[in-house]
Amino acid sequence: MNLESFRLYCLENPGVTAESPYSLSTLVFKVMWEIFALTGLDSPAFLVNLKCASDYAEELSAAYSTIIPRHYE
Repeated sequence: MNLESFRLYCLENPGVTAESPYSLSTLVFKVMWEIFALTGLDSPAFLVNLKCASDYAEELSAAYSTIIPRHYE
């Protein structure tokens, strides 16, 4: 997947918006007012941060080597 296909996939869903509230190099996807995904626009590789429950992130990380859990407070 690349940035454009991810952007289109997200925006196909009801209530989803894309904006750059933090910087012009970060694209943020929201459902209503809740952020669910962030991606950089200036990275050579397509990377995305997705919001999910901590225990599910750990489960996904154990199953897939390309998923790296991040913990934010």
